[in-house]
Amino acid sequence: MDERFHRLLGDVDGDGRVTDLDVGAVDHVLMLGVYDPEADVNGDGLINVTDRVRITRAMGRKLADGLPF
Repeated sequence: MDERFHRLLGDVDGDGRVTDLDVGAVDHVLMLGVYDPEADVNGDGLINVTDRVRITRAMGRKLADGLPF
């Protein structure tokens, strides 16, 4: 039985890793002032500094090699 992850907390771009690219994606959405559910890290319906903090706390985490995502 395969198990799949929808998203690693803080992984906005869906590449299985939490990096500066994820922070940049949230910063971009914040700058534009639009809502993008991919950038709503904590799922509260808002894109704000809380989402950015969640990413920075998860920085460097990644899914184990070989896991499907």
